[in-house]
Amino acid sequence: MHALEIRSFARLHFGLLQMSAAYTRRNMGIGAALNSPCWRLRFKRLDPREILVVTGPENVAPEITDAARAAVRRFQDCGAEPVGLGIEVAETIPSHVGLGSKTAFLKAVRAAYGLLTTGDHAFLPIESTARGGTSGIGVNLNDAGGVVVDAGHRWSPEDVMDTSRARAGAPAPGVVARYLVADGMLLLARMRDEEGPCGRAESNIFRRTLPLAPEEADRVAGNVLFEALPALASGDWAAFGHALAMLQRMGFKKEEWHAQSDATKRLAQLAYEAGAHCAALSSMGPTLAIIADDLQAVKVQLEEVLADAVLLAPARVHDSGMEWTILE
Repeated sequence: MHALEIRSFARLHFGLLQMSAAYTRRNMGIGAALNSPCWRLRFKRLDPREILVVTGPENVAPEITDAARAAVRRFQDCGAEPVGLGIEVAETIPSHVGLGSKTAFLKAVRAAYGLLTTGDHAFLPIESTARGGTSGIGVNLNDAGGVVVDAGHRWSPEDVMDTSRARAGAPAPGVVARYLVADGMLLLARMRDEEGPCGRAESNIFRRTLPLAPEEADRVAGNVLFEALPALASGDWAAFGHALAMLQRMGFKKEEWHAQSDATKRLAQLAYEAGAHCAALSSMGPTLAIIADDLQAVKVQLEEVLADAVLLAPARVHDSGMEWTILE
């Protein structure tokens, strides 16, 4: 095998669940795979000295290509056959909008390296991507899709609660529960040209607000255990939307909302006024996942009020993992 194409999908991160110091198991999360947008990447083997070469009409953020180049070096350190990777980018997931673009890209690079050298997409350990240090949502959704609750990390009292950037190489969390959703339609919405907090700004939010009070973690646990998961188990997508709406007002998700612009907060309010069950913030934002009985009616009303200031795209829960095609 010398060349292949991989589609690696975006994800929604509905929230980190256990952000107090009351339990030894921390972080945990709930999120969903999306069928769109996705990275569509064509890979080919290169001389190992070239490490990584990215081409194509679509731009990729330098931090993502730098992280991928570092990952390829780690793959080689894991004992894999040393090869370089050429990547032609055909479709992209936008960066810093809460859709997991970096994790999806790095998981595709890991799969491609394994397939091109051994024929096994899972040959290399997930930790070699340096993702999953805080949340296991992106790394697990990329494998099998659906809606996932991850197991979080076991923490020591001296550990600092911070972003995955500060915990690179930590073992990725496993899956507590995975639900496949037959009719999980939603509307993705965000204000044009806005980005969520990232890097140092994101880390500062973690360090300033955490750990949360134990009662906040317990409120979130009650919401997920008694509202969100039964809705998923019974196939009630609207009830799941109502559970997500409640989650926006509690735990660490409440702190993530404090970091959003007035325009994003107004967008959420307008969605509710148009009949949405929820306008759930994905990760640090600014993308909102809107669930409603009539998504088209919500879309029309938002477009009428906000004109060209809002980006709207229909999507659904993707019930499988990344996809690849062998080219040669």
